[in-house]
Amino acid sequence: MFRNRVRGERRRMRSEFPGYYRPTDDEFAEIWREALVVPDANVLLNLYRYSERTRGQLLSILRAFGDRLFIAYQTAREFQDNRLNVIDVQRHMYDDFLENLRSASDKLRQSADLLRRHPHLERDIVAEKIDAMVAGVTEYVEEIRGRDPDVFAEADALVNDPIREEVDRLVEGRLGPPFTRDELAKIFEQGKRRYEQGIPPGFRDRDKPDPRRYGDLVFWLQVVEAAKSARRPVILITDERKEDWWWGTEDGRLLGPRPELVNEMREEAGVRLYMYSALRFMEEARRMVPAEAAVSDEAIAEVERLQESNIEAAEPLESLWRPLSGVPREAALTASEVLHLTGLSYRQLDYWARTGLVRPSVREAAGPGARRLYGREDLVRILIIKGLLDAGLSLQRIRNELRDMDAGGGETLRRWLTLLYGEHPDEDEPPDTESKLRD
Repeated sequence: MFRNRVRGERRRMRSEFPGYYRPTDDEFAEIWREALVVPDANVLLNLYRYSERTRGQLLSILRAFGDRLFIAYQTAREFQDNRLNVIDVQRHMYDDFLENLRSASDKLRQSADLLRRHPHLERDIVAEKIDAMVAGVTEYVEEIRGRDPDVFAEADALVNDPIREEVDRLVEGRLGPPFTRDELAKIFEQGKRRYEQGIPPGFRDRDKPDPRRYGDLVFWLQVVEAAKSARRPVILITDERKEDWWWGTEDGRLLGPRPELVNEMREEAGVRLYMYSALRFMEEARRMVPAEAAVSDEAIAEVERLQESNIEAAEPLESLWRPLSGVPREAALTASEVLHLTGLSYRQLDYWARTGLVRPSVREAAGPGARRLYGREDLVRILIIKGLLDAGLSLQRIRNELRDMDAGGGETLRRWLTLLYGEHPDEDEPPDTESKLRD
């Protein structure tokens, strides 16, 4: 009987394994003509990182899809949760850069002092050129700062945020419903089983605290439900590059959505799925819907620059907490062990200890032969400082923010940490909330 069944069916590779095949030109045309267009939260948050021109062009494309634009409830919540973090970082980039510029110019001037005994290079002329360079760059930065939208100049972005107002208008009438608390509880249980088996999306977040680890899954299931209800294929736009979303090569080239996602969308909703980064979406929109997509080459180049910067930053951000793996809460680490885990130099660690930036909590070096011993929380603090230095913050600003945080303030630092690195590795969240599920 089994043999007869096999002979009687004409199975084709493309129909059986659609996730491994790029859609044909005709299939792409149908997808773009019929699909729900679904941007995720990072696409909306990146509107704060684009110039006004590029932001306006992307919003125009999204608006052109009318009722076919769908905003998952999880996307809207993540946008609201992370909006202030993004604004805060953008607002302080100017000051951080100028502070780094001043620090670098001070070092250059010190180097110029060494020219006093040089027979040809005149110290005063070199110093004048350094000052002129710093003045010119400072003037340029301040000029650009003055062009930024008011949201980056306001002390309280809750009062005045024209970018959020644009997003509000975009989302109106296109926002999907939330899951109930009971539905979320079932999804979290389902997520445990899926992540154990490596079923996408979201299994790369399995080490995050509950319920944040299930944010990608909640978003995905809301999209599946929308596709099932509308009976339309889905174009999902995301600037995520994690392997639990994308099928790609070992050298980092993205080929398309994970085949498992394509199959799940077909099995659950009976429709096709395709995914684009914001860059590829804007490029394809120019080709597929040219009347609605007036996208300039300059806007494409700007989105590409942001994407490249995100790729360059992804690995160090992703690996920030890696040295904590296997370090118990009751650890007592020697300075040598901390240096091995973090890659710091002895001079850095010693300076931080002597100046009070990171004091070893297990044992201070008191007297000849006594060795400093660091606890796990000390290691967390060290990794935070190292990560923020790598991200471009000055040591003095980090020191000030840590001092405020130790005193019960430090909201700016907390926002930096949430935006750049996700949650503190030991942070717990109540299991019955849907907020702050995803970065």
